[in-house]
Amino acid sequence: NLIIKLTPQDTPIYDVYNHVIDVPQENLFLYAAILVLLAFIPLYFASKLYLKRIKKEKEELPCKNESLEENTSLLDNKGNLNIHGFAPKFIVNYNRDKICKRSLTLKEWNFYQVISGDYSIQLTVGHLSYIANLSFTVINLKNGEKKSSSMMIPLTKFDLDLNPEKPSKFNYNHKDIEVSLEVTESKRILKYKANNVSASLELDNDINNEKMVIATSFDKKKQFYLNYKENYYRVKGNIKFDDLELNFDNATGLLDWGRGRWPYSHRWVWGSLSTHVDNIPFGLNIGYGFGDLTHATENVFFYDKKAYKFSKLSV
Repeated sequence: NLIIKLTPQDTPIYDVYNHVIDVPQENLFLYAAILVLLAFIPLYFASKLYLKRIKKEKEELPCKNESLEENTSLLDNKGNLNIHGFAPKFIVNYNRDKICKRSLTLKEWNFYQVISGDYSIQLTVGHLSYIANLSFTVINLKNGEKKSSSMMIPLTKFDLDLNPEKPSKFNYNHKDIEVSLEVTESKRILKYKANNVSASLELDNDINNEKMVIATSFDKKKQFYLNYKENYYRVKGNIKFDDLELNFDNATGLLDWGRGRWPYSHRWVWGSLSTHVDNIPFGLNIGYGFGDLTHATENVFFYDKKAYKFSKLSV
């Protein structure tokens, strides 16, 4: 602890044993100014780094929108990203076995969102290598009211699917929560049950829909992001969450399927839309801020089951 005593003498006295400094009163303003200056030094350097990053983003090379090659392994034998680019189908091989098993930077998730009238329903199953997460959320889009149920499971890594287009099953049963995701050739069946919530959702799984698939690199060789997004699912289901009950048979939905080894700190701006225009499915996906986007962006719109790619956007 540092104690400052104000005295009228000319020379400050330092008490080494008690850590007391006697400061002349007429020099107090000078000492305070020095302390303020020292406090602003790290802020100055932090602002320079931020402005440098913004300048770099403005000077980025144009996006090439490269196409992914079919049946290519995502990672090489050393776990480095082997390919970059975009595809309207999941045509790559996500060879997760090439990632170091001790890695604490692997993030994997399956995120579903359904819009029914004034409500947004979100279901997430994922992990960050050292902790897993199960969550279910209902948001009232009119008044902002939000209901959430979730469970964090330390030291757990879910064995999630390697291909979002192929049939798969995920089940987690605990005394407080039951979650299942089942993908068949024609359906995606999602179930979530906890103490105060019970939900069952069924999404039409049309294999002819085109999607947004992107493989993105970061600064370090072993860091990557493989992302798959599909919009405009037709959804039916029922939800009971406390006193809220929802039943619907013509809602719209989307899937955000992500696998990657991310930097500790990053930025991501994402926007998505799923709806119908004159009874024709329409979807929009935009994103920015993560990785090297010179090979491809995730900016795409979907119309009548087809994906239409575009490059960088200014919003």
